Amino acid sequence: MKPNWCNADEYPRAKGTPPSVWAWEFLRRNPDYIEDWITFKSRIGEYADRYPNLSSPEMAEFLMDKRFKHVVTTRAINSGDYRKTETPLTNYYGRKWGLMQIADPDASYDQRTHRWIAVAGGFFTPGTESEFDDPTVEFVGVDLTLPLEPQLRDIKAWLKKQRVTRSENKLITLVPMSRSRPAEWLEYLRVIDGNASGADRSEMASALLSTVDNSGPDYLGSKNIDNWLKKAKELLAGGYRALPLIPEK
Repeated sequence: MKPNWCNADEYPRAKGTPPSVWAWEFLRRNPDYIEDWITFKSRIGEYADRYPNLSSPEMAEFLMDKRFKHVVTTRAINSGDYRKTETPLTNYYGRKWGLMQIADPDASYDQRTHRWIAVAGGFFTPGTESEFDDPTVEFVGVDLTLPLEPQLRDIKAWLKKQRVTRSENKLITLVPMSRSRPAEWLEYLRVIDGNASGADRSEMASALLSTVDNSGPDYLGSKNIDNWLKKAKELLAGGYRALPLIPEK
């Protein structure tokens, strides 16, 4: 059940809630993510009614079942060789959104099932299931017989250059690093839910910014709500990915 946006007690507490939980709260409200979850459930046949509550043997069987895998044929840029990659659907849909596995948007955050790639060791190395021509990924090599520090320094400089170039060429969309702002995230979630429920700016300003003057001609309360909604939508659309990287206090 969705929380009542007028009641802050129905949301995660601003104090003590880890950034990973806030990231999930934004992602689970993304309409495209919800649609992917519906599509995923429609594709996994007899497992749909019980996923993700499968026993360990059932989960192992599900992950190995070739009927429920996303298949991609990719071509290496340098060698021209082709290879077929088979990824379990739960991983395929999850990775689209930064998760190790897709999770039910109606479920509360659980670190056992809501694992973020950014903090779960899910980095890419040659030979993994990443498509060879994926512009969001860059493979690098390190000579382990040589000192690591100068190599890592050069790699960092190279990756920064690639990041800027691919962004300028609109091949990738950069996700900026975020600071921990749980009190603001709480208000953003309430504005998202208020907007989804059909509440207008004035109504939300009255409930969330009762001490701010919302009379004309400035309508400061409504303008603040517009600003919150803009920032909330940015987090909803992809900014949430940076939140799990924020150190927990």
